[in-house]
Amino acid sequence: MQATTTTDATRVPVYLKYLLEELQAEKLQGSEAIEELVQQVILPRHQTVNFWNYLLEGTLALLATLQKNYKLAIISNSDGRAAAKAAQYGIAPYLDFIMDSHFVGVEKPDPHIFLLACQKLGLPVENCYYVGDIYSIDVVGAHKAGLHPILIDMTQTPREDCRVISSIFDLQHLSLL
Repeated sequence: MQATTTTDATRVPVYLKYLLEELQAEKLQGSEAIEELVQQVILPRHQTVNFWNYLLEGTLALLATLQKNYKLAIISNSDGRAAAKAAQYGIAPYLDFIMDSHFVGVEKPDPHIFLLACQKLGLPVENCYYVGDIYSIDVVGAHKAGLHPILIDMTQTPREDCRVISSIFDLQHLSLL
């Protein structure tokens, strides 16, 4: 089943909006300068070097460690290429599955995609943690679905409704259960 979700041309501005919200730059949102930046600089650059295509050194070792004690999956607001990218970067063997919004037909922060992932893992939502780096998409969606969100935020700005870590590598030091 293949569903239509946002394309890169519409997804990048959406993520920029979320980024501006996180930076508390509300007065910049919707401005002509931002629109021009997106259309003339960000989108063309994104098409040659996709912003979301990189793997931090040490990630595979971290996944191998986490895989010993946890079921691991990815929920991605992607364009149908999430599984191919996971294979390309060597993370696919560490995952139980990849849930790509392109095929599911619903994107984060809609709680339905989180619930589908929990169901596929065979776990009740209250036993699931979700790690993400965009508060308004990842934390909000995970909360609405009943999961325990963990936010990756390099500034480690305290949040009352989720755990905050500065790096994905902090996961190996958390006691989750």
